[in-house]
Amino acid sequence: MTLSPWAGIALVVTALLGMLALLRTLRARFGLHPELTRKMAHVGIGLASLSYPWLFREPWPVVLLGALAVSTLLALRLIPVVRDSVGGVVNGVNRSSAGDLYFPIAATGLFLLSRGDPVLYSIPILTLATADAVAALVGVFYGHFKFEGAEGKKSLEGSAAFVLVAFLATHVPLLLFTSVGRAESLLIGLTFGLLVMILEAVAWRGLDNLFIPFGGFLLLRAFLALDAPALLARLLVTLALLVLVVTMRRRRTLTDAAVLAGVLIGYVAWSVGGWRWLVPPLVLFLLYTLLWPRTYQLRERPHDVTAVLSVTGCGMLWLLLATVLGKPELYYPYTLTFAANLAFIGIGWLRDYRRREAVWRAILESAVMAWAALLVPYVLAVGATPATLTQAAVALVPLLVGGVAYVLAIPRRPHTAPSRDFPWTRQAMLGLGASALGWALVSLRP
Repeated sequence: MTLSPWAGIALVVTALLGMLALLRTLRARFGLHPELTRKMAHVGIGLASLSYPWLFREPWPVVLLGALAVSTLLALRLIPVVRDSVGGVVNGVNRSSAGDLYFPIAATGLFLLSRGDPVLYSIPILTLATADAVAALVGVFYGHFKFEGAEGKKSLEGSAAFVLVAFLATHVPLLLFTSVGRAESLLIGLTFGLLVMILEAVAWRGLDNLFIPFGGFLLLRAFLALDAPALLARLLVTLALLVLVVTMRRRRTLTDAAVLAGVLIGYVAWSVGGWRWLVPPLVLFLLYTLLWPRTYQLRERPHDVTAVLSVTGCGMLWLLLATVLGKPELYYPYTLTFAANLAFIGIGWLRDYRRREAVWRAILESAVMAWAALLVPYVLAVGATPATLTQAAVALVPLLVGGVAYVLAIPRRPHTAPSRDFPWTRQAMLGLGASALGWALVSLRP
């Protein structure tokens, strides 16, 4: 006998209210750690959300439950009487985060995206509910080897626990409920666990509750269409990128979270576009501190996830357009965005370390070095034809124009100025403008 939608809604609401009451009682009686009760609530909400594909055939009950959940969580935050009664269960840890609000939003959105498919919906939700909670608890009670996440310290022990639980949350359901082969489910579970762990590490202010389910859904949907050799290639590339950037992280100015964000960017570039699209971000990562070393920044490592997203975000936009529109020739402006950002890094370095040098020399030197570093690999990757050689030659023009715009738009900053106050969005727009100019110049040629 199938439950009516209203009966299913009543069942979920009753279970959640009972869970909150039970956790409040346990916390008061046994003095449980606030992080423990918060994560127990996190798991309980996640497990209740897992029932959606089996309870509901239509989306409206899930949307209604999501709206009720968000309203209730807002009441727990804003209404003193409600907050004092059960609010401590989900808000017992002092942190500025909207993660509790993102959870029901993610569950609702994921149900709509997956169209109620039990596997595509349940694996990301199960990972979010269990892996995130286990990683947090392992980190709190057993974490000794720390690294900088996007928002505070994380532990290697917690990250390892996350990968293990995410692997099991993926591998076991695929084996039990799908026709995916054993080798394929093993490879999907391992790669999924690693990549979703990186998504969790680079998230801030509770955004992991959005990154994990939606990112996990996209990864899972892509992986299920691949055979074992293709999945093995993705696992090996993920491991190679992870080993490369972690090994070199002390010789870069990036925080640990920014390094992991770089791994994610590299994986997306390779998996979506192919090996050629990995070359520009990899060249920039390898060369920017070699061409323009900043000793004090290598010690402090001030550049965070925002810096990485600024430098790479517009390139990812060109990759998205190339994929959606079926235009592989957009690899040219994609390359130009990374060349422009490399030139901007050079201009900033020259303005800091050679203050008496003429500005035009700094622009010219940085543009030429960035041009050589990115456009020579471009010709080698695409092929040395008259058209590509012309494109490479033309590329120097937008790099010079972009350099002039950078000097005019971004004033010289002192060494001690914090990275978080840098106008990263402005730099990203300048990089996008330079790449668009280069694309327009080669497109308008007869």
